[in-house]
Amino acid sequence: MRKFKIFINPIKEEAWINAQLEKGYQLIAHSSWGICTFRKTEKKYVTRIDYRSLNKKQYDEYIALH
Repeated sequence: MRKFKIFINPIKEEAWINAQLEKGYQLIAHSSWGICTFRKTEKKYVTRIDYRSLNKKQYDEYIALH
């Protein structure tokens, strides 16, 4: 399933994505044009949005922590 949605507020975007999860749809892709691709799921997930400007080394260190 694909939906087109543009957000300015990342908190509202995160809430909308998690509302889709509650309906049984997991976000699998998100384009910079506001197109979100979802797939049906039975599992329970929570999505968090994380905007960071990191170079490759910083990103690798950040991922290693999580």
